[in-house]
Amino acid sequence: MRKGIRYHVRQQAVGYLALFIALGGTSYAAARLAPNSVGGKQLKSNAVTSPKVKDRSLLAKDFKAGQLPQGAQGIQGAQGPGGLTGPPGAQGSAGPKGDPGNTGPAGPAGSARAYALVEFTTAGTPRFDGSRTAGFTGVSRPRTGVYCLTPAAGISEASRPSVTSVHFLQTEFPEGNATAMPSTPAPSGLACAVGQFEVRTERRTGSADSVPSNTVSFTIIVP
Repeated sequence: MRKGIRYHVRQQAVGYLALFIALGGTSYAAARLAPNSVGGKQLKSNAVTSPKVKDRSLLAKDFKAGQLPQGAQGIQGAQGPGGLTGPPGAQGSAGPKGDPGNTGPAGPAGSARAYALVEFTTAGTPRFDGSRTAGFTGVSRPRTGVYCLTPAAGISEASRPSVTSVHFLQTEFPEGNATAMPSTPAPSGLACAVGQFEVRTERRTGSADSVPSNTVSFTIIVP
């Protein structure tokens, strides 16, 4: 009897193998899927549930825009250190001219008893600058480089020496090449009369030589 069974199995081996594959082939194929062989078509709707997803493995980009709610605003952080000072920028264009300011109050009266600006002339007599002269009534030039100034009443060279300086804005020579010197007091016998203020003007011709000049303007002040 046993011999007969073994003979039967050997004769029907191919049939039994086919039957085994037909009955258990699905489970075998599922257990031996090739890598990357399962895609969207193989997955059923709602097949992937939370237990199937690894915790903290999804990223924000995996969700549709607007699906993740925005978190609450955090507290303000501490202020950072100041940055380095940048290089100065290019100079801007000049702005429009501003309106003129108001005229200031008049200053206190000066203490000078007399003053004058004497302007030279290459021909004729010298002249006063009227806006810068007070306390003198006349000026003459009796010879080259010698000026005689007549003071107003009560002003005397003998009682208060004068101070003179070259007015280079109206002088023919550059600064340092001209001088204006008072000859005080003017004694009798000099170019000017007693009581007048005498001023001599010169220009430098060399390292130490000076000659009288009629082209030097000067100021004179009597304190």
